[in-house]
Amino acid sequence: MKKVVITEFGDVSKLAIVECNLPEPAAGEVQLSVEYSIVLGSDVNMRRGTYPFQKKAPLTPGYSVLGTVRLNGKGCSKFKVGDRVACLSKYEGQAELINLPERFLVPVPEGVDRKAAVALVLDCVTAYQMLRHAADVKSGQRIFIHGLSGAVGGALLSLGKIQGAQVFGTTKHEELRTLGAVPFDYSNKNWITAMQELGGGDAVFDPLGFESFDESYSVLRKGGILVGYGMNLPALTKRARPSAFPAILKLLSKNLFFWSGKRTTFFGVRRSSKNFMHDLELLFEWLRSGNISVPIKATFRLEEIQKAHREYAGSSRIGSIVIEISRSGCVAITQAIKRAFEATTYHSFLQADFTLPIHIADIRWLPHKLKPWHSFGTNHANDRGLEHRRRRGARGHAAIGPRTGSRSHYGSLPLVWLTRSIQTRYQKSYKV
Repeated sequence: MKKVVITEFGDVSKLAIVECNLPEPAAGEVQLSVEYSIVLGSDVNMRRGTYPFQKKAPLTPGYSVLGTVRLNGKGCSKFKVGDRVACLSKYEGQAELINLPERFLVPVPEGVDRKAAVALVLDCVTAYQMLRHAADVKSGQRIFIHGLSGAVGGALLSLGKIQGAQVFGTTKHEELRTLGAVPFDYSNKNWITAMQELGGGDAVFDPLGFESFDESYSVLRKGGILVGYGMNLPALTKRARPSAFPAILKLLSKNLFFWSGKRTTFFGVRRSSKNFMHDLELLFEWLRSGNISVPIKATFRLEEIQKAHREYAGSSRIGSIVIEISRSGCVAITQAIKRAFEATTYHSFLQADFTLPIHIADIRWLPHKLKPWHSFGTNHANDRGLEHRRRRGARGHAAIGPRTGSRSHYGSLPLVWLTRSIQTRYQKSYKV
């Protein structure tokens, strides 16, 4: 399989694509064929070596993933092979395959846009939990958000308006007024005076940290709460990053000033928290029903990971950056074959009425020895017909199954062709 590796801390040249083997999932783990991951600030900071409490290089980033179940480890039965799930992975997400604990996987509903769903896993859950659990924002309250045009900031804006809050914040995008926000330029500090004249905010959400925490604290009203959730000010101001620990400790120590009536907290999303699974399922349902949307500003292939990091650093567009990793056609074929082998004996497998819709253009991605036109099928006329259409680049759909296909663009690939060449191979855990 292929995956992204940060070989050492530094600029985008330290991002490499490597090939390696992934062991089968351990007990309690599920192996996914990854379809999508994301690139966001945490990945950039990991590459620079400035993300709080991160692993040492070399490491593979990828904070959230969406994919299909490929193998179940011992004791895992919650999901079937081929089920589409999502997970907050933190590491290892930018890879073709990943092993993850079954208890942290969340099913992705049918009809949900997969790119939006993978971005939602971290950004929207973070925003929702800060609004709902950390700050407990009520309708009519004033909230102030630093970085309104960022992925989490945009989610805070969207979810805050759903909650009925008045939204203020810092951004260079004046068009966010059309979404109901009152934007300010962070650099001129006019937002401090403006919010103080309004009486202060009920909640301030600050991903910048360091001295920005002091400024944000100054615009709280009595009874308000400052929620810190990042230390990104050095990246914004392009200066060396000091240790984050003293700034976080200073933020939390403000709670000692109980007579001020103000509170502070530093938030970090955790997939093991009691609310995470429920909140993610709720947001998936909101996404499916159209109650929320997740803007995607760019999509890159895994091999374009350096370009994705440059886009994050240099783009002024609004939305998340998605990494497209797998081709669903090849994955779907191999998963279908595995399901059939697991569910039936060899004899009943050959007789089964089992088909799977698949795009002919994707068939070329099957490994050479698994292509039906290279196996020992008896229907050579149809064999040659499929090969001819493949060479012509025919667009259309086929079905993989025991029934013989036609010469039209819609046909079927008999599973008997595949079983004769892969039965032994697949039982030895054939890897895509």
